[in-house]
Amino acid sequence: MAREPRTPEDVAKQVARFAGFADDQYQDAVALFAALSTRLRTTGGDFVKIDDDTALRFLDNVLEYGQYVAPESR
Repeated sequence: MAREPRTPEDVAKQVARFAGFADDQYQDAVALFAALSTRLRTTGGDFVKIDDDTALRFLDNVLEYGQYVAPESR
């Protein structure tokens, strides 16, 4: 029941050319997002390590230089 579309040959070629171009753009976007994702994951891991180091240094300073003040002495 299906029939061949009545599209001029030059239009069909341009549509195929555009589809190839769109596929190339899609593949480029996927590659870009994959690279960006990898970089963000690496940066996030580095940030967590730096943040952990900062938190540990802060807690060490609190324990070393802090003083306990009883609530009734405030």
